[in-house]
Amino acid sequence: MAVGLITEAKQAEDIVASGKADMVALARAMLYDPRWGWHAAAELGGQVEAPPQYWRSQPSTQKSAVRDDDVRHAVRDAFLPFSPCGRRWP
Repeated sequence: MAVGLITEAKQAEDIVASGKADMVALARAMLYDPRWGWHAAAELGGQVEAPPQYWRSQPSTQKSAVRDDDVRHAVRDAFLPFSPCGRRWP
């Protein structure tokens, strides 16, 4: 595990890719930017796999980090109310 003074996505990726560590632990970087994971994925060209309740919190400048159709439908479905018979309202 690598810790300390790791603030950039490329730096973390290089540490893991080179085999210097199996994982990278972030503290101050995550406190400074709670969306560090979203930003890192966008910078490195990756995609974030997150539960639907977190999809609404992706940064507006990095919409490519999650597939748009999946987000749109999951967020819509998550917030549609149920009818008394257990079906979702249209």
